[in-house]
Amino acid sequence: MDRSTETELFLVTSISYTSMLAYKCMNIQNSLALELIFWILPQYIAICYPDWIVYLYIMLICIIFLKRKNLFVKYKEEPIKNYYPILDSYRAYLMLMVVISIFAVDFNFYPERFKKSSFFGLTLMDVGIGSFLFNSGAMSVKMSRIKLIFNSLIMIGLGFVRLFTILYFNYTVDITEYGYHMNFYFILGAVYLIYGIIRSKYNFKIALLLTVIYEYFLRVKNQDVFIFSEYRNSLFLKNKEGIYSILPSLTIFMFSSEFGNIGFSKDSNKEKYMKILGMSCMFLFIYYISNGYMIASRRLGNLTYVSWIVGLHSLHLFLSLTVTAFVSFKPLRLHVWVSKNMLTLFLFSNILVLIGNLLFDWKKINEMLGNIVNISYIFISIIIPYIFTKNK
Repeated sequence: MDRSTETELFLVTSISYTSMLAYKCMNIQNSLALELIFWILPQYIAICYPDWIVYLYIMLICIIFLKRKNLFVKYKEEPIKNYYPILDSYRAYLMLMVVISIFAVDFNFYPERFKKSSFFGLTLMDVGIGSFLFNSGAMSVKMSRIKLIFNSLIMIGLGFVRLFTILYFNYTVDITEYGYHMNFYFILGAVYLIYGIIRSKYNFKIALLLTVIYEYFLRVKNQDVFIFSEYRNSLFLKNKEGIYSILPSLTIFMFSSEFGNIGFSKDSNKEKYMKILGMSCMFLFIYYISNGYMIASRRLGNLTYVSWIVGLHSLHLFLSLTVTAFVSFKPLRLHVWVSKNMLTLFLFSNILVLIGNLLFDWKKINEMLGNIVNISYIFISIIIPYIFTKNK
């Protein structure tokens, strides 16, 4: 199976910044329909039809160039409570990619190179897992320890609900992802719990130490061979991928909390700009050095994978800061809603995915119908909940 390149992943995950600049240049009244056309549709095309990505960028850049006089028009909008333009837009962009991919992956037209890897390599689905961890970690700085532990209990409870549902319906899962019984909810619950206990002002240093220790065990103690092995004759061995993924997931979460501290700080935009850019360059440098020794592996959660996830998402945060620093946007209500309801949206979209997969074999339907189903799913998972809750 062909794997994604770093450039392709960056272009696919960055399309929303360009499409939103094009939207701004059109200088038209904000509406839900236009947000769907200029934000959701370009991201959907970029994910499901990445071979069109260059043409999509060219079209959007042409709009920006032709309407460039509107790019720096200033807006005066009524302030929105707890609205952080940098973080809210960034979180909304990444969450949209997660929502689209977890459903579209089961259709024939979804690119094979974007599906989760079983051994080595970078894929969009692998990035999506890191996206949710990075998002959650960045926002964790606003949570108390009690709130973190409470979230942990919720996630663990949802993990059991998903486990019982899978067992009851005999739903097929890829055991190379988290094992037989573990799932992402259990992982996230464990991360919230551990972070809630050990959180301190030394998060970054602790995460760095844990990353080095884990990498030592992977490479020197041959734990990579153990994780990839076919041994499944005990409860631990049946779930070794999920158990081992807790530590690298925790390090991503803790690293991202440092970026959350920067984003929510009272520093000037210039200071935030330089801090985020410097840290992003550091993680991308670590990625390229580490990649020369061991290719990134989501299943292992190795240094190469962790540094790529943190480097890519911090680069996105830098882009978000850059765009919002120079361009004045009308606050897009859908962006704000997605950012504020990220966990609810993630749970609701996962329920829709599970129901759809239990009732239908999506691989048997043709491409046109598949696209209609996917657009309908996005409408149901994002647009309808937004309409019903926007005034609450």
